Amino acid sequence: MKRNLYWFGLFIFFLSVLVSCGDKSSPIGDTVITVKVENAQGEAKVGENVSLYLEEVTSATNPEGAYIVLKTNEDGEAIFSLNFADMNIPSFQHVTLYFVVFYAEGNQTEIAGTANVTVLSGDSKDIVLNVLF
Repeated sequence: MKRNLYWFGLFIFFLSVLVSCGDKSSPIGDTVITVKVENAQGEAKVGENVSLYLEEVTSATNPEGAYIVLKTNEDGEAIFSLNFADMNIPSFQHVTLYFVVFYAEGNQTEIAGTANVTVLSGDSKDIVLNVLF
């Protein structure tokens, strides 16, 4: 009986060591956000630049300050595959990501549409970003 208790205690000890040694900030997996860009009629917009920001987008947002910019594919989708560890975001933290499409009007750059989503590391979400044109 003592022998079994000894092995059980040893097993619990090693199990607790293994669990506590894990990297708490390591990603669960890539976070995939599919942003579908549509106009008011629901038509997919092909070839549009979709910018990702880690802070809320306003009219004062600098278009060159995006974290990532992707172009929509033939289905009007920009697919963002994000690794939270690379972004210095803990995997257990909920993060709101902000997406925007800009358009040029004269010498000005204006916002054509925005969307946001709150995710955890490893999530997979689909969102629609409606634009003015």
